[in-house]
Amino acid sequence: MESLVSAMISLTGVQNGQATTIKTFAKIIAEVHQFKIQCSPHIIAIMNEMETLRATISSLTVRIAALETAPPPPPPLSQETTAGPTDQIEALTPRVDALETAPTPPPPPPPPPPFPSALPPPSSPTPLYTEVASKASNKRPTPTAKTVEKLVNTDTTKHQRQLVVTCDPTPPTTISNDAILASVNKALETTGVRFILARRSRKGNLVLQTAPANQASKAINHGDTIASCLKDLECTPTHMCPNATWTSFLVHNVPTSYPPHQVATVIQLNDPTLPLCRHPRWLTTAQKRKEKTHSTMVITLPRSLTLANLGLSSLIILNQACRLTIY
Repeated sequence: MESLVSAMISLTGVQNGQATTIKTFAKIIAEVHQFKIQCSPHIIAIMNEMETLRATISSLTVRIAALETAPPPPPPLSQETTAGPTDQIEALTPRVDALETAPTPPPPPPPPPPFPSALPPPSSPTPLYTEVASKASNKRPTPTAKTVEKLVNTDTTKHQRQLVVTCDPTPPTTISNDAILASVNKALETTGVRFILARRSRKGNLVLQTAPANQASKAINHGDTIASCLKDLECTPTHMCPNATWTSFLVHNVPTSYPPHQVATVIQLNDPTLPLCRHPRWLTTAQKRKEKTHSTMVITLPRSLTLANLGLSSLIILNQACRLTIY
């Protein structure tokens, strides 16, 4: 190093005083460099030890955070404890050992029950007027019906006082209902039976209605007298019965060679449980049936019936299956 400095001085022509100063500085620099070379391994070792100490401190800090459920803030370290990493480790180690050996803290107590609300309970909704009126009407006592003595006996219904007469052909329109009523009542003068009304139904039947004190079942006992009177008026009765709830059915494919009364006899013989409340009749006129071998007949059964509750879909008449439909 010195030889290199001397050569540089001789080449630059520096004076003697300046050269001495330069040599002194060069010697100092060389000594510093030599000291640096000698101390480098020690400095590196110290730095590695400091890194190890920092890692140990971090590990201890994590263990403390895991063991303390609600750790208080750590107290400020004194001047002595901040002297170096080794002192910090020595200060934290007893705390870690104490936390590891301490028993597990008991669970926190349950929260206290809530205080009762000072507010009153919610009131029920206001009932509707219809509800109040309905409850009030249910509480009212049901008035008992007063028995009123009737001046006229009206226990019999209108149907019970009606006599239905089927005529073939139907009564001619030239004869009024008033004439029929007067003629029948004149024929029944000595029997005690009197009709107060005579009319024609929509199906062309003659309906005779008795007074409230009589019933049609009593008038039918004089059916021969009524039939004789109607024949004189060009009305030929084929059937006569008290009015009642009944249902008419159409019987198709009936041989036209047999009159209705024979068909009625066959139906009663084949099925005695099938009551006919009227004699069967043809649906069409004799003129329309003149060139037909089979036609449709109307039969009438008591009660309000359908094909479902009748239980039959056809009738066997004179070895012929005849289909049934509602009229």
